Amino acid sequence: MSEATQSQTRRVRMFVREHPWFCGSAGAGVVALLVLWGCSGHKSAGPSTIPTDDTVLNQNLLAGVVWVLHHLEDEMPEAAGVAVEHLNQWLAPLRIAFTQGAWRPDPLAAKYVPPELLETLTDFEYTPQEAFHLEEAAWLNYVGQALSRDRPDDLTLAVRMFDWTIRNVQLEDESADCHRASWQAILLGRGEPLTRAWVFMLLARQQKLNVVMLAYPDPRDPNRMRSWIPALALGGELYLFDHNLGLPVPGPGEKGVATLSQVITDESILRQLDAGDRHVYSVKSSDLNGVGAMVEASPYFLSQRMSFLEKYLTGRNSLVLTVEPSLVAAEVQKSPDVAAVTIWDYPYTVMRNGHQVGMMLKRGQPVDATLRAKLDAVELQMEEFSLSAVQHGQSQNLDFLPEMGKDLITRQLFDGADGPRNEQERQLWEQLKQTVRVVPGTLWKARMLQFKGPEFSGDSVASADFSLLKSASHYLQLARTSPEELKLHVAPLLARMQECEQKRAELLTEAAFTPQQEQELARYDYEISRLKLRKNASETRGRTAVYWLGLVAFERGSYDDAIMYFKDMVPEADKEGVWARGTKYNLARSCEAAGLADLPVATDAKRQQKAREKLQAAIDLYEADTSPQRHGNLLRAKWLREKVAAVAPKAAAAPAGEKAAEPAAR
Repeated sequence: MSEATQSQTRRVRMFVREHPWFCGSAGAGVVALLVLWGCSGHKSAGPSTIPTDDTVLNQNLLAGVVWVLHHLEDEMPEAAGVAVEHLNQWLAPLRIAFTQGAWRPDPLAAKYVPPELLETLTDFEYTPQEAFHLEEAAWLNYVGQALSRDRPDDLTLAVRMFDWTIRNVQLEDESADCHRASWQAILLGRGEPLTRAWVFMLLARQQKLNVVMLAYPDPRDPNRMRSWIPALALGGELYLFDHNLGLPVPGPGEKGVATLSQVITDESILRQLDAGDRHVYSVKSSDLNGVGAMVEASPYFLSQRMSFLEKYLTGRNSLVLTVEPSLVAAEVQKSPDVAAVTIWDYPYTVMRNGHQVGMMLKRGQPVDATLRAKLDAVELQMEEFSLSAVQHGQSQNLDFLPEMGKDLITRQLFDGADGPRNEQERQLWEQLKQTVRVVPGTLWKARMLQFKGPEFSGDSVASADFSLLKSASHYLQLARTSPEELKLHVAPLLARMQECEQKRAELLTEAAFTPQQEQELARYDYEISRLKLRKNASETRGRTAVYWLGLVAFERGSYDDAIMYFKDMVPEADKEGVWARGTKYNLARSCEAAGLADLPVATDAKRQQKAREKLQAAIDLYEADTSPQRHGNLLRAKWLREKVAAVAPKAAAAPAGEKAAEPAAR
């Protein structure tokens, strides 16, 4: 790796450490943002020379970037940061083509985005922060391709994408000033309500569907707009999806997906969303006079350099990297019920306040306990992605290894050292390599493969190839650290921690500190905190792996396997652990899917009874839910009861060979 590439990688890693959390208030408005945009007061002019004999090299640079974005499972998290450096090398000889184009900022963006930010949109250099934008686009492109496997109509595809978002992004508590960015919610699988809606909007964008955030005048202050729910603009209508409930808004008679025009003219549609006297849907038809629509147009989607790159990514390599808000607005305004279209301020606020928190941490300023706990949770989960795992032969017990062999593996797990120190170790390592392998970044590899989902050789579900999901399961199984392997992970961390604490204690005995000793003390404090983080990540990674194994099994349609994995997580969920809410919800969804798949085709009483038990288990889990999604889950329980009552009498008559329909998103 070149010195420049190493420098780029270090900058990306440093950025992740300094900005582990993006925080914001949803109602703060579009503000002056020089955040996460590489705007430190210096505007890069980029290279000024144009090589004339490096065309092949230039093409290879772009091809390398494309390869990385489509094979992220073969890379480590910082690979996209290195790809950004290669993009700048690719862009350098294209300055004339870049500057001579007729590119102009989108008119709607120019109206709402601050002038100081607009100036940066034409910068001739990709920034390290844009690595997250590229990775996010690749992840969501993976997911969208899998969900559009059988070329469904746009509304069906939107329902699938919304359902994927609800199952894969666990709903976190809303707070006044703390929100994850969209890329964090996708990668880590957790997000606040509006961040969850944000993910759905970006997922739809990769499939060239326009989903906007709707808002309506606050009944207590008509001059203030209150964010409501996302809506798909399609054929002059706006189809409604409620990210808080985790449900598409059902149309008349609980059929299909409701449109904005329907709920404005028919109050009974919204009243379908009442779940008893204690859970009344807060919006009424009378509130929806003067509805506004807000386009997701976060900064990276508006830049000239992303527009320039997007034109080179064609065919199977295509990614949606930009948005033209004015075109989206034109589509949305085909609905006569929309009074105005603006730019959604939420992504800007999240980024701005995230930068502020990052600067506070960098300066050593204190943050409140709630924010600190959430920062620690994000950092812990990011650390899990960097951990390696031991893959070995038939034996599931690493105690068979001699102590020297354990030490060799421990050194690889701890610091990546792969060279034996003497001849005896070399001979032993040659033997171990036949049965033992250290696999880096197992959770990262699994997550990338999970995003890719099944591949299809035709338009039917029967043509599905689940090899990528099976590979994801393989890496997740490796990440389920056995007690023996956990010892190999933790032992060197504890030893190094003890060494650092001893040296730190020796420094504290000094009567007076020199500047050099103060630096040493700070270095030991930092190293101890990192060692503790790595130790905790080693201990929690297994639970994340089991949870994601359940999600992968669900995507494969192996609902009974999903039930098994989520049930393994229930004791931890009962303690309100990290995955408590997602575990209970996805366990219920798995029971529901398994029961609905079996009940219509069950021809004997025993099989019918098992299907009903799974469905009842799903209903019980929905009704017992105490998460922020409780209202929506109560509705799911109600509708599932109705569905079972309608299906059960016909069960015995269903053909034995009939295939179950795809589980409904609702």
